[in-house]
Amino acid sequence: MTNSLNEELNFHEDDFRRKPIAEKLIELLQSDIDISPVIIDGEWGTGKTYFCKKTKSLIENNHQENILCTYIDAFSADHANEPLITIIAAISKLIKKKANKSKYLRAAKAIASYGIKATGKAGIAWILRTQSQDMDKEIEEVIQSASSNSIDYAIDNLIQQHEAIEENITTLKNVLAEIALTKNLIIFIDELDRCRPDFAVSILEVIKHVFDVEGIKFVLVTNLNQMKASINHCYGQAVNAHHYLDKFIKYSFKLPLDIKDELNQQIHVSCKHAEILIQNNKTLEKNLYGIQSLSFIKELIIQNELSLRQVETFIRYLSIYTVLTYKEIAPSVKPFMSFKFTVYTLLSVFIVFIFCFESDLKEKIIKQKIKALDLCKILGVTKHQKIAELSNITNSKSLAALITIIFNDNSIENYQHSDEKDTKEWKNYLQVNVDDSEHYKENFFIRWSESFDNLIFKI
Repeated sequence: MTNSLNEELNFHEDDFRRKPIAEKLIELLQSDIDISPVIIDGEWGTGKTYFCKKTKSLIENNHQENILCTYIDAFSADHANEPLITIIAAISKLIKKKANKSKYLRAAKAIASYGIKATGKAGIAWILRTQSQDMDKEIEEVIQSASSNSIDYAIDNLIQQHEAIEENITTLKNVLAEIALTKNLIIFIDELDRCRPDFAVSILEVIKHVFDVEGIKFVLVTNLNQMKASINHCYGQAVNAHHYLDKFIKYSFKLPLDIKDELNQQIHVSCKHAEILIQNNKTLEKNLYGIQSLSFIKELIIQNELSLRQVETFIRYLSIYTVLTYKEIAPSVKPFMSFKFTVYTLLSVFIVFIFCFESDLKEKIIKQKIKALDLCKILGVTKHQKIAELSNITNSKSLAALITIIFNDNSIENYQHSDEKDTKEWKNYLQVNVDDSEHYKENFFIRWSESFDNLIFKI
């Protein structure tokens, strides 16, 4: 995930075990099953673009005899506002024979020219979406706005325009079908969820109306929920976006979030990513890796469903925090080391997490207007449990217990300050000597505020 996307990506490094998924996708695309367009669905930052580019490289290296493929970054292309021309240009690069390319471009230019003429009515997408009832409406508008002498000419011209575009689309499809007889053409279109809504929707419509040709396969990389939002943005909330998408999309899948590690045990891909980033990070590898902090990081990742990109942000800020606080925790003691610092190590990791992803809570902490429950929810804890009743004491539960004891604000269900036995057992387990006095609570807020200040270079 940390490579530059300008570098050639391949599956030589496949930490998330995604090459088999790419191979299955390629197998489907080569079959006679009608699955195009296919969508690779997922939230932002889940590695869709990396998977897409690695799959493209796999095709180019292993399947060049029977597949040609290209990649379109829709987000980079949407400034031109010409989805048809964007796709035409991408396919043109794949056609090597001069005779084929010449025929293709002649047919494509004929369609594109109508799109350019119609830019006052939202370009080619307007022409393609026009149905018979819309045609009647257009004719009526011409009659109302034109002089009597020009009505016949305007109506004839409008009808001819619609007939011509249909003829040229048919010609283009025939040319593409002929080209695809020898090799399938696969077009990856990425970043649809980052485009302007109208551009993203127009891409779908152009694919359906112009490029629905046997042997031409489209793989769209996007977040389906965002695509639905784009549809509603263009056509209004009354439109059923799910049903609308069904008209265009044949198949969709998500990249799995869990994989098997070297020991054949299930692990979340974001947790695996954190492991790798820490192993390759000299600052954290020395100070953090191999102790409870890594386990706690994984708990936070799972509980808060961090994406791969968010994990990168988290680890980067942990590194920054480590460097900036190196000498402040204790002389000659590294920030995340020493057993007696364990619970405060967890607190330090938690501070960085709040700074990165919970800006509202950060402000509440600075203003000292936060409750224990606000913090414990992030840890996945809403009820206090007696230590004697726990068979598995996780790092999250340990830190939640510390916060609950210090705050003692009645926001955590089942916590009874009067239960001195339970409180004492938790303190012994945590190896801390704290209570619910204002002194400890004040120190708690001071520690958090100073840590936030460090991260923004506030002096």
